[in-house]
Amino acid sequence: MSNESNQRTGLSRRALLGAGASGAVILTTAALSVTTATPASASQSGWLWCNQCQSLWWPGNGFQVRCPKGPGWLHNSTGSGRYVVNDERSNDGGQSGWRWCAYCQALWFAGNGDRGYCTINGAGGHTSAGSRNYRVVQGLTTSDQDGWAWCRQCDGLWYFLNGTGGYCAFQGGGFSHSILGSGGYALNQN
Repeated sequence: MSNESNQRTGLSRRALLGAGASGAVILTTAALSVTTATPASASQSGWLWCNQCQSLWWPGNGFQVRCPKGPGWLHNSTGSGRYVVNDERSNDGGQSGWRWCAYCQALWFAGNGDRGYCTINGAGGHTSAGSRNYRVVQGLTTSDQDGWAWCRQCDGLWYFLNGTGGYCAFQGGGFSHSILGSGGYALNQN
């Protein structure tokens, strides 16, 4: 570990070695949050749509994520394209205030002053820790996929043109997403 890394974490080499296994966990967590907080570009490719809950989620952390369809269900991305979500540095004119939730991996809107409902954290809501500030295009477009909406119950982004309300994490799941109060959103695929 370099001296620069020690200065960032506030730990000396001696304190780190004396901390044992728990010190390694703290250090690993810090390294992950630094990585996700400093993106390399103004867009992030690889977001997926779940064909069960209809939500947009991030698979890039390499683990399976629980779907709000119910206990024991994981997101299923069969039939999904790979979606691109821009961050605040893009000039696409999209709506700012969207965040990635480190608990459930979903894209959610943080601009309402509440944290919504999270599949993992329940009524405790989503977290924006380690997230970029994302932008999502509003309105009809010619080059993007229209049919995305904000759910006022869970605050997540979901696809509504399949004729199903999907499954929302609201109050523990079992509810369909709500399109009430949402504008139309569009996502680019790559």
